[in-house]
Amino acid sequence: MKTNTSKITLIYVFILMIVTVIGHQLFANYFHESADKSTLRYSFVKDIIFILFSGLMLKLILMQNKKKNKSVFEKLQLTNIEI
Repeated sequence: MKTNTSKITLIYVFILMIVTVIGHQLFANYFHESADKSTLRYSFVKDIIFILFSGLMLKLILMQNKKKNKSVFEKLQLTNIEI
């Protein structure tokens, strides 16, 4: 976990997991009559899968951005040395 990409992704997923669990608990507690157990379970699993998928996408985007920034920085260093 030395990279900022991993830290940002882990914090993102962790915060969204907490929000999801709290949201589903509140929904289940306040809406007893309209909430079916299987529907709540399906919704919860769907949300968890979506959070994990979006975390992976965020990590890929951040890694690509880091590689691009590193290559631009190296090119600028070469240009700076030539000057």
